[in-house]
Amino acid sequence: MRSPTKIRMEIMLTFLLITAMIGQGQSWNNYGVSFITVFPENIAFYYARTPANALNITALFPGTKVEVFVSEVLTYTDTLPAGKPVTVTLPLDTEEYRLGFTFRTVRVSSTEFIVVQSISKKGDSVQTNVVHPLKNHGTLYTIPSLNYSHMINTFYQSARSVSKRNSSFRLVIINGEYWTNYVTIVKLPRNDTYTLYAYEALQLQTDGTETAVYSYYRVAVILTHPCVETEKCRCNMLLNQLYPDTLQDSRFVVPSILNTSNFWLHVTSSVKTNVSGGDIELSTVDAYSSKLLSLPSLEFGSQFINTSFPASLQLFGPGIIIEPISQYMFSACYLALISSTDAKALIIAETNSRDSVYIDGDLLLSTAWSTIANSVYSSVLVPLDDTRVIWHPSTKIAVYVFEKSTHVYGGPAIALSDKSDPLGCVLVPSKFEIIVTPQTWPESHQYCKLISDELFSPRNEAAHAEMASILSTDSMNERFWIGVRRSLLNLDWYRQKESGRPVILKHQLGRTPVAAQINCSENHRVTTMLFLLLFMSLACSGLSVQNYGKFFITAFPENIAYYHPQESSNTLQITAFYDDTHVSITINYTNAYNNKLQSGQTKIVHFHRAYNEQYQFTNYPLLVIVNSTEKIVVLWLSKRGDSVQSNVVQPFRNLRKWYSIPFINYNQMMASLYNMSDQLAPDNWRYNSFRLIVINAEHTWNLITIRSLSADGQKVFNITLGPYELYQFQTNGSDITLYSNANMAVLLTHPCVETTGCDCNMVVSHVLPQNLWGDTFVVPSVKNLNTTWLQVTNTAKVKLNDRNIKTQESNSSELIPFPELKSASQFIIASNNVSIRLISPGLILELIPEAMFAACYLVQMNSTEGEAVIIAETASKDNVYMDSKLLQSTGWKPIPHSNYSSISVSFTGVHVIWHPTSKIGVYRFEKMESGIPYGSPAIILNEDPDRDGCMADSAQFKTTTDVMTWHQSHHYCLNISYQLSTPISEMAQKEMTNFLQNNGSRGYLWIGLRRNLFTSEWYWQKSNDSEYSVSYTKWADGHPDKSWKALCAAVSQDANKEFSWKSVSCCTKLRPICYKQGKYFSDMTFNTLYDHFSITYP
Repeated sequence: MRSPTKIRMEIMLTFLLITAMIGQGQSWNNYGVSFITVFPENIAFYYARTPANALNITALFPGTKVEVFVSEVLTYTDTLPAGKPVTVTLPLDTEEYRLGFTFRTVRVSSTEFIVVQSISKKGDSVQTNVVHPLKNHGTLYTIPSLNYSHMINTFYQSARSVSKRNSSFRLVIINGEYWTNYVTIVKLPRNDTYTLYAYEALQLQTDGTETAVYSYYRVAVILTHPCVETEKCRCNMLLNQLYPDTLQDSRFVVPSILNTSNFWLHVTSSVKTNVSGGDIELSTVDAYSSKLLSLPSLEFGSQFINTSFPASLQLFGPGIIIEPISQYMFSACYLALISSTDAKALIIAETNSRDSVYIDGDLLLSTAWSTIANSVYSSVLVPLDDTRVIWHPSTKIAVYVFEKSTHVYGGPAIALSDKSDPLGCVLVPSKFEIIVTPQTWPESHQYCKLISDELFSPRNEAAHAEMASILSTDSMNERFWIGVRRSLLNLDWYRQKESGRPVILKHQLGRTPVAAQINCSENHRVTTMLFLLLFMSLACSGLSVQNYGKFFITAFPENIAYYHPQESSNTLQITAFYDDTHVSITINYTNAYNNKLQSGQTKIVHFHRAYNEQYQFTNYPLLVIVNSTEKIVVLWLSKRGDSVQSNVVQPFRNLRKWYSIPFINYNQMMASLYNMSDQLAPDNWRYNSFRLIVINAEHTWNLITIRSLSADGQKVFNITLGPYELYQFQTNGSDITLYSNANMAVLLTHPCVETTGCDCNMVVSHVLPQNLWGDTFVVPSVKNLNTTWLQVTNTAKVKLNDRNIKTQESNSSELIPFPELKSASQFIIASNNVSIRLISPGLILELIPEAMFAACYLVQMNSTEGEAVIIAETASKDNVYMDSKLLQSTGWKPIPHSNYSSISVSFTGVHVIWHPTSKIGVYRFEKMESGIPYGSPAIILNEDPDRDGCMADSAQFKTTTDVMTWHQSHHYCLNISYQLSTPISEMAQKEMTNFLQNNGSRGYLWIGLRRNLFTSEWYWQKSNDSEYSVSYTKWADGHPDKSWKALCAAVSQDANKEFSWKSVSCCTKLRPICYKQGKYFSDMTFNTLYDHFSITYP
């Protein structure tokens, strides 16, 4: 007969389980924005080996800001790229060996979805664990009666003595919430309730007793043991973060773990349960108890296990413990993180669809699948050499990752999505967009590709129903194009999709729009507004034009002629803005350069012409990739004799998939220049045409569609580029439009454009993608340009001084004579967004539209004849700065029919040009020995004006939940490389109040204002030794109080009190508001351009 205590506990737990299942979502993907964990004792805290505790953090979206707190002290912060795991090493004292309460927790927060894996290592004892996000925490857990002594004796068939310290498994219960939590631990015959404060943890020994944990708010529960004996008379740590009871199931595939034998299965349930399958014929587990079941055959293959009621399973082996993925928790895709060179993924999939499993973008081709008895599943073991995404397009699978040091460790991979999708691992649901402009089928297909979408092609009944639901909801009666068409050769129907699979873990994944019209002659309209759709596509792609970044890709075209006897000099000028910036250069997939640069340092890297000048018309991997750990800018320079060109290399984030390049008729240009067309050599095919170099900027295969439009009609052809591969071709008198699957860089070049001195020199222009076009431009007046033309990439009207200089009917490749530039810079207006180039013998200059004007620029001059053309609003032209000094000049010239003026400034070296209140335009030019200018737009550093300079990093504020005295707050901020906030001006007060408004709390916070003990004067305390006088205050009514009452100051978080200050006793305990000053490019000291390095490449 059961005791009343046990009956009451069963009723209570059953009620709590039902309540929790009703109130808690059934999400089990492992990504989130808030995580918390603990690093328990590994082997022994007194063990001679130093512990290595770390987090592997992977951002799923670009630009994700991540913060890591250890014991609520910020120890790491960074902005992460998408899809690249970052290892965060934690302090040595992170390991928690003490039983009882502890604040030694590790908390991770982010602005976008991330996944987190913990790694604990001490000697040969290694454990990895997927850290569950807060949304997956639960309020009810059941932990089996784990008798460690019995387990070890069962493993080794002999009695062993076990130390008191290690005679029991341990439970770590973590409150991941900001508020106080109440946790009840049920161990028959007693219940104990504990209070856990924000981000506090509790570590207990299980004492081999069945244990239940339930809490008022959600908690995380970790099952751990510091030193489980292994088969080689060693021991290693075990660690497993448990699933809450709401995720229990009755069907499991228990994985076979490589190189491991002696498996036992712990089964736990809140009701009496029968267990069968695999090595288990039939076994009964009583309610609120557990049973240790042997699985001797598991080392030879995975097993399918059934329970008659939902249960929790833990698989034990010497040195490893995992919680098998239940069938209910199978997912469509996983992230497989690895931390060693000996790693394998165990994949479990339905037998009839196992041949459709993908790893990243490649189909898993394996004949090693083995069926799992008495189930519909098969499993396969696959080696891993790097972090991978494993997914299935139509059904759910399970994935485990196992690694080996001296023993095997690992567990379930990181679940990313439970929804299958034929295109990949979908993080953002599919979205339909219907456009308004009537188009033919090919036009619709190309349009969708241009906005990174595709024509919808329903491949099954469910997809067709999804499309039908959208169309019926919008009450549309028109007909619509879909991505299905017939082959011209055999008339078979097929789905027209972009070649290759989308990149996994991309923010815009899964967008599948329906596009328009079904009848070419009648032009049935498509729905919704084109303007809105175009606006949305631009907004999503981002119009950031800053030229700094961390990844750059470029190539060096042929200069004059590759066989020219004079050596060419090809260089990159790499400028760093932060200390200890690691820079690497890769050529032809081989690392050729590594260096560490300091803030303001420019390294000039020289390349030997034998391996980097691109003169072949073919696919080729001979390009240059620059990577860095911090922001850098890269300037490209090519020289052979008197033929010199320079250009700003755009960072990867400024590259796109859609470019348009007009036809430049070289013979016509030369005939117009010299008025002697009969002396040109049209049969010299190598030099009678401009060229395009198209660079695949991504580590994926890229299908590029090239549309060529000339007097002979339109031609369309495709090229496929491998990862980081380029293709060069001649334009052959055609307008060119490029569309691609992945981002690309495009260079327009000619090796030998004739100049007025009967010589020739190379020209190069890094082409702007179409999202950076504009409709208003200022054409800079450049010294020594005798003959100039404009070329417009669209059939648009162009106006100069209120008169048309190009009509809409004109051919888009027409060169527009532009003699007005000799007198002053000119303002021109186009009827729609276009790209405009200024062309002169020896110069092709891509103009920056007015919309791309920015607040500050970096200008680098390599010669003593450097010239910067600055364009600023006339009303504020006298507020332009160079570095930290106001530009003193009376040479400004107004630009006709505009509110701008321009000036030409001569200087040498490296400088920052900026404006504190408005945007400006800046071009940089230098001269060849012949006097012909070359140059490009200057390097854009920041679009937004700032009164204090050219901002690199904005000011940051931070606070904490801990309360402390003013002195403690002062040192707290200094310890995290901040200082107590010092609002020394009205603008600084506004910056601080913006942070306080978003912080969402009430009360007062310490600021860095205090009184002198002797004079009672107020001063700002910025560091331990720095004191500053006070000129601006925001005191509340009645403050400051008498000096003997209050020597320190605090700010109100209440908007109703206007974020005013009050004087407070310094011993009062308040939260601090910490501040880190912004970093400014204009305050940096840049070295002169003398630091050279020559790459020697085999």
